[in-house]
Amino acid sequence: MKENDTTIQFHIPRNVITRFEIFPGIGWVQLFFVAIGFLFAIGFWLITAIILVPLVMRLFFSILIVGLPAFISIPNPSLGNISLLDKIMKAYKFQKTQKIYRMRKVD
Repeated sequence: MKENDTTIQFHIPRNVITRFEIFPGIGWVQLFFVAIGFLFAIGFWLITAIILVPLVMRLFFSILIVGLPAFISIPNPSLGNISLLDKIMKAYKFQKTQKIYRMRKVD
């Protein structure tokens, strides 16, 4: 018994996003990275409070710990609407693949 092998193609407009976003560009993945950074910042804040680090330094590095994952994971339209983390992962994957250069040395 052979099934019908017809395929249906849909044309999707350019700026339609298929994933849920809380704010434009910020979805569950970005929220997860920011939450992990926030937990690390709380741990950093408590550890530096024990060893008496000045408040300004604690605040600066805590904001940096929360802001860096947000900066890396939020998609950037100038990079082709992908995040910096995705760009780094694609570059790493490309670096691992075998490259074939079909050129000859001409004297």
